[in-house]
Amino acid sequence: MESSPAALQVIADMEATYAAMRSYADTGVVHMYNRDEKEPDEIRFDTAYVRPNHLRFAWVSHHPYRPLRHIEWHSVIWSNHSGAFAWHRHNNEGTSQTREESMPMVIAGATGVSAGAAHTVTNLLLPPSGDFSFRELEKLHIVGIEEIDGVKCHYLFGMHPEFGTHELWVGIDDHLLRKTRDFVGGDPCEQFRRAIRINVDIPIESFVGPPGNS
Repeated sequence: MESSPAALQVIADMEATYAAMRSYADTGVVHMYNRDEKEPDEIRFDTAYVRPNHLRFAWVSHHPYRPLRHIEWHSVIWSNHSGAFAWHRHNNEGTSQTREESMPMVIAGATGVSAGAAHTVTNLLLPPSGDFSFRELEKLHIVGIEEIDGVKCHYLFGMHPEFGTHELWVGIDDHLLRKTRDFVGGDPCEQFRRAIRINVDIPIESFVGPPGNS
């Protein structure tokens, strides 16, 4: 089965929309399901970006040991005129901050620990980096139309040659990515992006790490 021209056009329109943005911001959540658990694990995040090189992505995850899931781990990556940085605070273990070689490097370092959320939209805003790109999806087709948070979206299904099944929901009118679903170890992992704001003024002073950092 080849990819359908209509589905490829949805991807092309989405990529063109993000490539033309001067700024982008969102808030969102990742739900990671496990067949042995009743409730999914959750990562909350927010994104801010001003072209060409100001980025801030912050997320809150939880202790991996189920009885300690109430413990929150806070992380931030950011890039500005001073460079690219990563900051983490894990419970009582203190904080750590590192400087990376480039914005793509700091995004790559955050991709796994954010369940892919750090990479999904930044890979549309910036030149593709890393191992995954929507344009690499094969057998891509439109399953139907579904509403995500009240927005009518194309629901697409495709296969990545390395990472398997991938589903995405793209706004019909605004071409914005609202939701994705992939599978980790056979269990679904879903990202939702909400409160999306494009081409708004975001103060450059916002692109720092946690309070007190610059």
